[in-house]
Amino acid sequence: MNDEKGIRISGKNLSSVLMPDFCPTCFWIKNNMKVPWQIFPGIFSSIDAYTKKMVHLIFDETGNPPTWMPEIADALTYGKTLHWSKFKRFDTKTWITVSGMEDDVFIYRDKSRTIVDYKTAKYTKNQDKLLPLYEGQLNMYSWIEEGLGNEVRDDLPLIYCEPITDPLSTNYNGSGFSMPFEPKTLIVKKDREIVRRALDIAGDIVFGKMPELNPNCKDCQQLSDIIAVSLAK
Repeated sequence: MNDEKGIRISGKNLSSVLMPDFCPTCFWIKNNMKVPWQIFPGIFSSIDAYTKKMVHLIFDETGNPPTWMPEIADALTYGKTLHWSKFKRFDTKTWITVSGMEDDVFIYRDKSRTIVDYKTAKYTKNQDKLLPLYEGQLNMYSWIEEGLGNEVRDDLPLIYCEPITDPLSTNYNGSGFSMPFEPKTLIVKKDREIVRRALDIAGDIVFGKMPELNPNCKDCQQLSDIIAVSLAK
């Protein structure tokens, strides 16, 4: 989405340039032609939001974070996450405004913060393939937080909430059933070089000419087929 200062790109979208199968052509089209894109079904966002509510409920009732989140054991409270329209930072080198919405943020006695990202998924090899995307996203958010004047701690927890799929009689009743989740944490380290690299790659692409269609990209191949059909009419 273009704005008065170059272009605005979400932290998740910007982090896609760090993926091994990144396609510059698709990135250019998405950011210059306002093409909608969603690689995760909406239900996962709903479950992530529910996870956040449960964490806050535990915090409110006990005065402490959940025992399964030892990484933030000394946090005093959780903070308010800003809407993406306010949670943003402008990069003067590339003229890219990075925006987004944190999953959760926790505040300590010294006013420093920890940013947490919840993922409804098992930590598998397939999820490991998405790790560069998640690392980039968490680092983008910490960079934005620091631009707002907040100190962010070096450890950025990525919490996988793994669904326990073994059928148990205790998980159902006359009105329905429930699915428990087992949290597992992976610590992402704060790294400003990740942010700088992603911004530089993105800036070179979005402000240049559209790259050639990528023969190794399925989406580019589909676009090529559509163009061929259109020209044949």
